[in-house]
Amino acid sequence: MIYLPYGLLIIATGFFLRHERVRPFSRRFCLALGAFMGASLLLYGFVGLVAARTLFATPLAGHAWRLGLMLGLGGLLSAAVAQVTSTGQRASSEPRTAA
Repeated sequence: MIYLPYGLLIIATGFFLRHERVRPFSRRFCLALGAFMGASLLLYGFVGLVAARTLFATPLAGHAWRLGLMLGLGGLLSAAVAQVTSTGQRASSEPRTAA
């Protein structure tokens, strides 16, 4: 059930990046990864603090590998989103002249 909100987040991020015509690949990648990791950290904190109440009982290494896995998955998805949302060169408003 958690895949639906993540899928919608990725789609919404892609639409935003395409609509705003964010140019460099690195910027599109960082924005997509930031959105993904922001949502992941909010979910991780909610589950750890409220739902399961195991945030402070889990060792630091346990948190590190979970967040590292999410960073890796988010990196793969963000790279795909950044590639798909690339925009071509904008057409110049000046007419081209034959040389």
